[in-house]
Order: sequence, then C-alpha cells, then structure tokens
Amino acid sequence: MYIGNNDADGGAYAGTIYNALASGGYPKYRIVADKYNAGEHFVAYWRNIYPEFLEAMFTHKVTGLTSGALIDEARLAMEETEVSTKSAGPGGDYVYFDNSKTKWKKVYAYWWESNFATTTNKKTGEVYGKEWPGLPMEQVGDTDIYRIVIPVGADKMIFNTGISNEEIKNGTQSYQTADLHFDENVNAGQIYQIDLSQEATHGRGVEKTKFTYPAGAWSDYQP
Repeated sequence: MYIGNNDADGGAYAGTIYNALASGGYPKYRIVADKYNAGEHFVAYWRNIYPEFLEAMFTHKVTGLTSGALIDEARLAMEETEVSTKSAGPGGDYVYFDNSKTKWKKVYAYWWESNFATTTNKKTGEVYGKEWPGLPMEQVGDTDIYRIVIPVGADKMIFNTGISNEEIKNGTQSYQTADLHFDENVNAGQIYQIDLSQEATHGRGVEKTKFTYPAGAWSDYQP
C-alpha cells in the first residue's frame, strides 16, 4: 500500500485501509504505509511484495496470516496534528536563508536526495529542483531574508550565489555553504545563517574560484 504525498493523495484513508488489512490477518511487516514518500522509490518493497501481488491477482488466493497489528488511531491522530501544526506555523512551508551578513547579490538553493529519488514541492507535489546552482530564492520584502518552498524528500542542501559550473570554470567567483543535512520535518520554517568567523575555503583546479563556508547554523524563524 503506497500513499505517496499524504496531503495530495490518499493519506486521509490510510488508517482505515491499514487497519482493515491488519485485522484480516495480514502481517504488519508486509504492509507498506509510508505517508510522505512515493512508493516507486522503494524498489526493495516492490521486489519483495509485487510477486505476491501478481499471484493473488491471477489465482485469487490470499493466505491469511496472524501477525498483523492495528494502528493506534489516537497516536495516528496526534501525529497528523503535529505535522499539520508544523506546516501551518510561521513560515512552516518554507526554508529560509539569512543574507544580512553575507550580502550576496543572488541567493540560490540547491538540494538533492542521497538515494537519487525525486524531490517534490511541498505545496504542489510537483517535481522540484534542477541542476547546479539550483533555484533562485525569493527575497522577503525589502529584508535580507530569502525563502523557498520546502523540497520534500531532499536530505542535503547547499545555499549559494547562483553561479553556474561553466562560469566557475571561466574564473567567476562563487560562494556557498558546505553540504548541509536537511530534513523537511525538522527544518520546516527554519532559517540558516553562515558563520563568517570561519573563513571560506576555495576549491582546486577549475573550481579554484568556488569558495565554501564550512560553518553555520539553523534556527527557528518568525516571519
């Protein structure tokens, strides 16, 4: 059972379906119910479960087992409340960058997922993200704060000055953060600021004009 995007797809019915399977004797370890990821990314699940699915479809025989376990509806409701509260809170659908010290002319956000899965826009569910240097961030009013909608599925992020690899090869200076660990559930609504007390280091060879700041910190942000 794949739910995909819990808000855009069938998340509202997940608990009912899960409990129906479990109460019918189907083992819990074979019920895949990930609310925040697209099922096609979990190849291991497909390899283990799909043959069983095909057999059931062609023979109409399903073996009832007894290791299923019902979802704790109270806990499920609490988890859903926690997620919706986090998303609805101040700036919860965005991740922010504080440009007040760096004063970059442009601020871009680049992200990726370690297992090469596709990342999606938190608000629209659409495929989200591009090649380096990523996407331009939106300036918040006339402030030094920049924001971008949270990329669901990403676990790494780099804030940078929007200079392409080709421009860097041609000698244009670029600045960026180090590779940052990113979790949309933790960093939702947070802001990142570079620690300028630690000097940026430059790359080697064709990347000698790419400067990376090694330190910085996330903190909660109140728009």
